[in-house]
Amino acid sequence: MLGLTFLHPWVLWGLLAGGIPVIIHLLNKRRYRPLPWAAMRFLREAIRVNARRMQIEDWILLALRTLLFLLVPLAFALPVLRSHAVLLGQPQVCAVILLDDSYSMNYTDGDRSRFEQARETARDLIAKLRRGDSVSVILMSEAPRRLFREPTFDLELARNLIGRLECSYAASGAGRALALAQEDMQRARQPSRVLYMISDFQKGLLSGAGVEARLAALREQADLVAIPIGEGYDSNLAVVALEPDAGVVAAGVPTMVHARVRNFGQTVQREYPVELFIDEARRDRRWVDVPAGGEVDVAFLADFREPGQHSIEVRLPADSLPTDNSRYHVIDVREKVPILLVTGEPAARGAVGAAEYVGTALAPGWLLGEAEEDHLLPTRIAPARLGVETLEQYPMIGLIDVPALDPEPLARLETYVRNGGGLLIVPGERVDVRHYNERLFRDGQGLLPARFESPGFHKEQGECFLTPEGYDHPVLSLFADGSLGDLSQIRFQQTMLLEEPSTARVVCKYSTGRPAIVERSFGKGRVVLLGAGLGRTWGNLVWKPSFLVLTRRMTEYLMRRESEGMNLGMRDAVNRFQPGGSAALALAVQHPRGDTAMAELESAVGGVFIRYTGVDAPGVYRLTADQAVVGRFAANVDPAESDLGLPPMGLAGGVMRQVDAARIGAITGPETPGAELWMALLKAVLILLMIEAVFLLWVETREKRPNVHESA
Repeated sequence: MLGLTFLHPWVLWGLLAGGIPVIIHLLNKRRYRPLPWAAMRFLREAIRVNARRMQIEDWILLALRTLLFLLVPLAFALPVLRSHAVLLGQPQVCAVILLDDSYSMNYTDGDRSRFEQARETARDLIAKLRRGDSVSVILMSEAPRRLFREPTFDLELARNLIGRLECSYAASGAGRALALAQEDMQRARQPSRVLYMISDFQKGLLSGAGVEARLAALREQADLVAIPIGEGYDSNLAVVALEPDAGVVAAGVPTMVHARVRNFGQTVQREYPVELFIDEARRDRRWVDVPAGGEVDVAFLADFREPGQHSIEVRLPADSLPTDNSRYHVIDVREKVPILLVTGEPAARGAVGAAEYVGTALAPGWLLGEAEEDHLLPTRIAPARLGVETLEQYPMIGLIDVPALDPEPLARLETYVRNGGGLLIVPGERVDVRHYNERLFRDGQGLLPARFESPGFHKEQGECFLTPEGYDHPVLSLFADGSLGDLSQIRFQQTMLLEEPSTARVVCKYSTGRPAIVERSFGKGRVVLLGAGLGRTWGNLVWKPSFLVLTRRMTEYLMRRESEGMNLGMRDAVNRFQPGGSAALALAVQHPRGDTAMAELESAVGGVFIRYTGVDAPGVYRLTADQAVVGRFAANVDPAESDLGLPPMGLAGGVMRQVDAARIGAITGPETPGAELWMALLKAVLILLMIEAVFLLWVETREKRPNVHESA
């Protein structure tokens, strides 16, 4: 069964040009007018004798020229004769190879990784292509890239480049790679096209919006072949999360570090060792039981003796997939952690207000002038100083019973939070509710997590206490077992009327059902809003031990964002502010591999912004100036890639046919081959041009010879 298709069907509009010779012929016939001429009678006899011959010659020339005008657009439309039995020889092929280089391909089967097996499979595929075939190689991960800008005919170069490839640390994802493959298929000039997807088909490879639609669209253009690498997996354990309780801690103050270890295998792992490293030195080890398909939280108590940025690593023993056995985190350790408390309460000697309650909860010796013994160092200022204070030095700011804020201080506060700072808002009876709603809430676009209802605060008629719906939020997590206090024992006589927010999260509610603690993200920072003031007229919160724990947990939670600019994923760009730095400073980034590159610096008010885009491997990166380490940041792989899953038997609803890698010789051709006709058509055009030229020369030569009848 034969079928004719065109690779560039739009060129077929050029067939209309076939009418041009006919139109010219008709116009030439109308151009002649009969004129009376005395000598005409002597020519009539000669015309009568030659008329039949001249008419035949004209029709032959018209046919030749019309055929030329038809064959040229047909040739440029690239016609392809498709058949199950190719009659005109083997068709040329454009092969697009999607080579999975996500980090799950580092899984070792025996003595070779799956990526090494996939690399050899791709090289074998190219080795079986013929002269005139082209190949495109696309590395398939969440950040795909081509080896060539367009399909190349240099097959040997493609094989050599593939042989030098290394597996990346990116997660899998076929969506963007399939989009690149579609572009290559559209650019290909060969009639036969085949797409090879070489992968371990990890669980998330074909997930994502639009993947199945792209595969279906590609199926209309090419034969799709899936080549699975590897056969399942025995086991895989990974560190999927690592985070300390606080983003900023003080030197010499122990802090809890939590790591989550997940077992992606089908068997329980007992007495599995988990190690903690601080600045590359092992500090602790735990043995845990990890259920099949489950995960456990492993807590370490870390003590940082010196101020500065320190690296944390939690490490598992080596297994078949070593890439996910470690996770890294950089934490900022300070001599003292300054906290700024902005209060609208008048400063009076001996007076104790909401600011003093918060300050004392953070540093018990603060009111007595003995805060040197505490690692948190509160500073109390009036709202008027907010416009001149250097906010970037404080990882957290408390806004306590401030009536209103002028535009300039408010703008500086928004910039501070947007760049990663933490803000705790404690209302009070001095708060101008209308001002807060108009300037700080701004229909959900401002700092305030929830809108105040009029008149703002409300005196409770009955019992009102806190009723957490759960303890999964970091602010409430320490109250889960009740050992550090029972939040339901806190009573409130007066509360703020908060509307249910649509752009924020309610952490805790009152027994009346209204929000009690609300938090929201704002840029890179966070804001937490209390639904009550502090003091005797509001309730007994400040007299309960729970108040100390709650205040510190909110502070640690708000400061955690401080470390997020130092802890990145693969391909994330570093864009962090360094207070007091200068753009004239030569700052280098030392890669975990050991090589170095210069960072980009941009001057800003109070310091510089550091920019770096070379994050492509997990580990700790060091910022150095004059060979001295001045900072660190960490990068980690996506833990979702650790779920290896099993290669599916049918891929994307049967759109792709699956072939074992050992049978490469059986899959080098597409299912629907075709033979190109454009070259034959161009040859026909050249032959017709030669025939026309020879015919015209013959006609001209014959007409110059004497006519025998006329001579007689």
